[in-house]
Amino acid sequence: MRYDTTLKDLLWQGAPAFLAQITGSAVVEIKQTEFPVTRNLHPDFVAGLVNGELFHMEVQVNPHRRMNWRMLDYYGVITAGNGDRPVRQVVLALTDEVAAAMPCRIDHPHLRFAFRVISVESLDPAPLLASGRADDAVLAILCRSADIRQRVRDILSCLQPLDDATRADAVARLLILAGVRKVVSEVMDEVAAMGIQIDIDDNPFLRDIFTQGEAKGREEGREEGREEGLVKGRADALLRLLERRFGVPVPSVRHAQIMVARPEELDVWLLAVIDAESLDAVFETMVH
Repeated sequence: MRYDTTLKDLLWQGAPAFLAQITGSAVVEIKQTEFPVTRNLHPDFVAGLVNGELFHMEVQVNPHRRMNWRMLDYYGVITAGNGDRPVRQVVLALTDEVAAAMPCRIDHPHLRFAFRVISVESLDPAPLLASGRADDAVLAILCRSADIRQRVRDILSCLQPLDDATRADAVARLLILAGVRKVVSEVMDEVAAMGIQIDIDDNPFLRDIFTQGEAKGREEGREEGREEGLVKGRADALLRLLERRFGVPVPSVRHAQIMVARPEELDVWLLAVIDAESLDAVFETMVH
């Protein structure tokens, strides 16, 4: 849900370079997405294009077996609510696998209907990073990358000139979307390396990230919950060792990085504490 909410929120901010790749045009107006019908429908994103067409996009984290019929419902209410203007429709899938599993047409004896399914992994990150917009830059984390750390550095470089509050909000959203690619720890590492300060306690997005593992263990009570408990124990042990070894509180960014780290990362850092010359040097140890 947080991926869906964050992505839609960034789209509503504008994200012109991101939308230009998907629409093949320029968005000139973002439209309201509530339509007065008996069954209340709430499309994810509707905009007017420079060529006069309407553009409608649904964001999908998981495949939906009746997405074709759902998109047909949306087409009807959107065009009816906008003077019967034609609607160009896209389903934006967050992974290639979801895109491949998504139905994109209806072939019935008296009905032919189709729309595009685009995997966000297929998009080119270069225009997003060059647009000068924080929303575009954050969305670049979803595009495919052979070097994810360099991608994160490029994104953070785009965010660096922003004022503190705007940058902190953008970094929080970057961390949420990094969960799609399972690179939250890498993002936290680069945030710390660039000296970007974020206040975890004051940011609901970040608080959610750092408490989700514990909540999952409590709610599910299954084996994965117990496993997460073991990981949390290693994370707590690492925090105590760092404070004792270097005699200073662990900075908030490093604390956050530890709490979302993979088990193999925690094991490497626990060993690195023994010989590291500084707290930051512990995190320079690479996990292979």
